[in-house]
Amino acid sequence: MLNHTKRNFTATGIMCLMLMAASTTAYGAATAVQPAAWTQAVQNLVEDPTLGGIFELYTSEEYEESINQIKKYMGADHADVKAMEADLAKLKADNGKGEFVIYKGAFTVSTETTVIAFNPTIVMRPDLAKSAEELTAENYKKDIEEVTKLLDRAVKEKTVTLEQKDSILKKMNENLVNLS
Repeated sequence: MLNHTKRNFTATGIMCLMLMAASTTAYGAATAVQPAAWTQAVQNLVEDPTLGGIFELYTSEEYEESINQIKKYMGADHADVKAMEADLAKLKADNGKGEFVIYKGAFTVSTETTVIAFNPTIVMRPDLAKSAEELTAENYKKDIEEVTKLLDRAVKEKTVTLEQKDSILKKMNENLVNLS
């Protein structure tokens, strides 16, 4: 029966050409992952500003609410309020890109007289930390020593785990290498 069947090569050839054209069109229309976009996505994972969720970031709405609370006690003309408003403007201009972030206090450490909220900016973006001293490798070594003491106390108080302490100190030592 197969030997006696006439084959229609024209119809089969046209069907094959149409299938190839459709496949080529579909492949060409598909969005490819651009190498630069892929590299940026990987870099964002590596440079997680929360250090794996240890630190929290303010949203512009949360930070604005904090400023409003501080204004009640310090007044709208206080220098710190003005500086916070300038930071809020930068945060809003960043619009979620993550190039400018404002950290919430990460954990508290109690001393005999005060409760200290740890500032994650020192760990994650020391270039943004406001300080009277210039950011140098020598000054940053002192920051690491102070943070290590705070972390030891926080581990004892169980507000930080040993793994979190190690992650924080690892990041600070990476920053120190970049400063050297």
